[in-house]
Amino acid sequence: MKFGLESEKIIYDSKEKRITNKAYQIIDALSDYKIPYGDDPVERVKNEFVLNMIELVSNPSESLMDVARDYLFSYEIVRDAATRHNVVLLPIASFPLSFQPSMVTKWPYLVQNSILSKVYEPGWDLKPEHAMFTAANCSGVHIHCEMMTPIEFAPFHHELMSKHNLASALTPLIALSSSPYFQGEHEAKSMRVKKYFIELYGNRLQGGFPEIYTNSLETVRHYYDSYTDWLKQAKEIGYDPGNIAKMIKETGADWGMVRWNRKWNTVEIRCLDNDFVDMNIGKFVAAAGALRFLAKLPAVDLQVLPLPKSDSVVEIREKIVRAFEIDQNTLWVLHTKDLHEVLTQAADQGLESDLVYEYLKKLVHFSIRHLQNEEKWLLIPIIQAIKNRSSTSDWILSKMGKAKKLNRETWDKFFEEMIHEENNRFQHVRAKLPTHLQPPVEHPFPQGELF
Repeated sequence: MKFGLESEKIIYDSKEKRITNKAYQIIDALSDYKIPYGDDPVERVKNEFVLNMIELVSNPSESLMDVARDYLFSYEIVRDAATRHNVVLLPIASFPLSFQPSMVTKWPYLVQNSILSKVYEPGWDLKPEHAMFTAANCSGVHIHCEMMTPIEFAPFHHELMSKHNLASALTPLIALSSSPYFQGEHEAKSMRVKKYFIELYGNRLQGGFPEIYTNSLETVRHYYDSYTDWLKQAKEIGYDPGNIAKMIKETGADWGMVRWNRKWNTVEIRCLDNDFVDMNIGKFVAAAGALRFLAKLPAVDLQVLPLPKSDSVVEIREKIVRAFEIDQNTLWVLHTKDLHEVLTQAADQGLESDLVYEYLKKLVHFSIRHLQNEEKWLLIPIIQAIKNRSSTSDWILSKMGKAKKLNRETWDKFFEEMIHEENNRFQHVRAKLPTHLQPPVEHPFPQGELF
């Protein structure tokens, strides 16, 4: 069973001290790196739907170490190319202050913004009244888990249900957040989750908090309902449903915390905040380790099913004791309602929540059981964060005196310290990779010192 990692990065001009739209210039500059390294590392770097964001993509692999190596290698060459433009990759999930985003001029992005904003073709420059204005300031980490059952047979085997349910049970990792500010305001530990998954998509079939299902047919039904609802909304504002149906076949119409990515036939976790480089890898390893429990599907009969619904937070705490426990061929996870309570507290309070703290301890213990010894060290940043009950958001808030509002002067003073911290963490995790996984000797960046 293969895994993949995607990481979105907001790009920032460190000289002009503002968000920049130079994504395509940086991606174009990467062609120079094909000479020493070949096409693969360069082609794994993609543009996003806005010009102020770049996406790093790993090759799918059964080896978590190979995925980590791909990510670090892509990160390194993009960082190098970005310096030509005085640009840095921000290790946070949302830029804390206001800026003007612009979409890439591709029709599917325009349609998505139109339907969500309920305005026919509103243009490429995003405005505060547009739904995708929020999404332009949301950079996340996406984790893919391969489906072994072919798409056409997915409703008839419980692999889809089980992987979807287990991936959903991993979403409280959002407590490891890095977006305490959005448009200068602090209202939650993960403002990205609050603004994107709760406010933008919370009441839509196409997004929001995930459901825990009891069979794969029920899971597929959700995606069918989402598909038909999206077509209906498109028609209502003036689009040809036939054209929209063709577009959905290529791009999908689901942007929730967890989705069945039918283009690649993977189950995809989409809700984790982009973070410091070692935290991004740690989140990936924590999720992939847990999902490895299902690596023998469909050959071996394994299921992931919900526990009974709780009537109180006290009862949810009792259910957490039973979560991620295996009874014969069944792994038990929280009921949808209970999971949503954990997610609400994870987004709002982060690791300060006792409920979330106990849940993540249980989750990580389960994940470790399915990791190889050489992979476990990649979890250290996650373990330390949970143990200290301190995410990147908590670190940022401590530097800001836990202020509810953030201004430009305070951000400018903090920026250099944040980038220095990111560089230290990158050099540290890169230097600890096994020799056979190190980037090529001729790579432009030295090993550096451990911090």
